[in-house]
Amino acid sequence: MASEQTRQRLLDAAIKEFSEHGYYLTNVDSITQRAGVSHGTFYLYFKNKNDILKAMVQDLLQMVPQISNAVNSQINIQKVTLTPELLPLFEGTIRTVVESLAMASGLMKALVQGMLQSKEIFALSTQAVRDSAYIFKVVLKTVQKKGRYRDCNVDILADFMSICIATSILMSTMGMITATHEDLAKTITGILYPGFMLEKGARRTGKKGRNGSEKDKKTRKELIKAAEEELAAKGYFDTTIADIAKRADLSRGTFYLYFKDKDDIIEAVFSNMISRINPLNATSKDFIARLDTSSIEELRRISYQIVDIFDTPFNWAILQGTFCSDKISNHYRGYFSSFAETLGLRIAALKEQGFCTDVDPVIAAQIILSTVSFSTFLRNMGVLECSKEEYAENMSWFLYYFLNHQLEES
Repeated sequence: MASEQTRQRLLDAAIKEFSEHGYYLTNVDSITQRAGVSHGTFYLYFKNKNDILKAMVQDLLQMVPQISNAVNSQINIQKVTLTPELLPLFEGTIRTVVESLAMASGLMKALVQGMLQSKEIFALSTQAVRDSAYIFKVVLKTVQKKGRYRDCNVDILADFMSICIATSILMSTMGMITATHEDLAKTITGILYPGFMLEKGARRTGKKGRNGSEKDKKTRKELIKAAEEELAAKGYFDTTIADIAKRADLSRGTFYLYFKDKDDIIEAVFSNMISRINPLNATSKDFIARLDTSSIEELRRISYQIVDIFDTPFNWAILQGTFCSDKISNHYRGYFSSFAETLGLRIAALKEQGFCTDVDPVIAAQIILSTVSFSTFLRNMGVLECSKEEYAENMSWFLYYFLNHQLEES
């Protein structure tokens, strides 16, 4: 009994340390000091920092079969067709998941940080995505047998749905999604539930740069290209300004004529990548307003364009920077807020037409952007095992059923 109590004290101390200080700054010293035990005692229960993080994540994942069993005790999810009448039960399930994950939101952030530095934690994160997608996979297989998602891979779709929930909590923790747990659960339900319904309910159709000479622009472009190559080769932590300048065959002094520091040029790398979504105007989100959401072909095209843009080897470094640098995080936050505002207006307009029912357009836009951006990062990192074409096909249908869902008139 005493040994189990000591182990639990270490787990309680670790989750507080990870939640308050993140993966990078948490260590065995800080955990044992908070738990009030010796180093030697720690190693009786855990091998290292990664081992105790792994134990906490595994405890968190225990809720997946528990929730699945609870739902299955009320409806047979392997046989039933989800209907509007079952919406409250589905929403209640999502709320349970949201509240459970929100209690461990700091742990989730530490897990993401850890996967960017440790192969062991990366493998754990990959398994966590697959385990948490189980309940969705069961339902998706049922609706696929009845004709929906015929050309889709239910494993990939289930991963999207799992990522949708997890990233909503993560982005809420980071302040990028602002919603109560109840509103978050309701909006997630409004996004996911239409994809499970088989009755009619979906319409079908068929930062400013330095002003100067062309030489200035050429030099800046060379530095950005060199930074992309260094970040791809070494990642965020091991890339230095000296390395970037050397690769560009320029002096460090020249580097500082264009960028203040490493984070500054990484912001430029990210902005350069995002501009490819709408190359005519890097700051314009007009393509969202013009997007034909009733066209699966159009949604497939934009989904492929996005995953293709993010399919770069330096994405890993950008994600590392986003989670450990306030400057890069704020830069990402700026883009996120800007695109979310435009998408929110688009969803609000669809809602006025009777589509995208039962969602808050602002929260829904933030959740959709979180899901798309993180799923592309996870595909790039190998957590989602699919080609760009498979990603685009499945993401387009994931978006289609939400954007085109319309309640039947009674």
